[in-house]
Amino acid sequence: MDTNSQDELSLRDVFAVLQRHRGLILVLPMALALLTLTVTLLLPKSYSSRAVYSLNIKSDEAFAGLPTASGLAQAYNDLLNTSEFAAGIGVEQPISVFQSKFDDKKGLWTLTAKGSSAIEAKDQAAKFSRHLEGYLNGQLLTIAKQKQTARLDVSQISLLDVRDQLRRVEPLLKEAQLSGNTAAIAAALEGQQGVGAQTARSANPAAVSLQLQVNTLRLNIANLESAIVSSQRLLAAPNELRASIGQVAVLQVITAPGEPLEPDFPRPALFAALAGVLGFLIALIAAFVLEALREPRIHPKPQNMLVSAD
Repeated sequence: MDTNSQDELSLRDVFAVLQRHRGLILVLPMALALLTLTVTLLLPKSYSSRAVYSLNIKSDEAFAGLPTASGLAQAYNDLLNTSEFAAGIGVEQPISVFQSKFDDKKGLWTLTAKGSSAIEAKDQAAKFSRHLEGYLNGQLLTIAKQKQTARLDVSQISLLDVRDQLRRVEPLLKEAQLSGNTAAIAAALEGQQGVGAQTARSANPAAVSLQLQVNTLRLNIANLESAIVSSQRLLAAPNELRASIGQVAVLQVITAPGEPLEPDFPRPALFAALAGVLGFLIALIAAFVLEALREPRIHPKPQNMLVSAD
């Protein structure tokens, strides 16, 4: 019974404190909310516009060794905070205006640009997109030229080696065609790797085996000559090389830059609401602190009047 009386008294005290300081509790949140709203309305606005790309690097024998999409994205992100990028895009502090993020799992590349107005943000995002496309085209073209040059060198060296082998084998083939088959030749050829029993026991197994080697070498020569002609043609025609790269490295626009409807910063309604909640909490704490500092009232106890009898 005593505990319930104390709880009831405690709640009454709380309500009494709130009642005595209701002006502070009502005025402070409203004042902070209005002040925050006024300040945020006066602050300069910042808008953001985004462009989303899909980058896919396909495997191709002619362009083997091209960097991965994540590798290109990392290299481009490292470029953002350099004077080269600032000069190329025409912004003194590009890291505060442009942001680039690549999602390895989805293969999506998100570009974000900021501006003091919706139109400026869109223009900056469009400029950012053009710079990315130019960077990728330039990097891939340079790497593709290097790969094609290396492929051309390897093909030319291999072609010389295969032609040298063919020059050594062709006289042996002519000599074998003039000689006949013997049991010793058949047994020797049958034991060699890659020579079948039917070839070894044919009418002229040596000539058949050498003819197969000659045919293989001539086929290799034809393939190498085709690869050399292809590499030379691509190196001599940058537009054709660029078109070939476009089939291997596919960059697609998922979302083009657009004008944002609302600014990213500041957000007056949100900030004012947060300021109102914060002001309410501060007012509650201040009310109880003021109540604790308040001088307690002393209620005099009634004294019994003693009347002395005469």
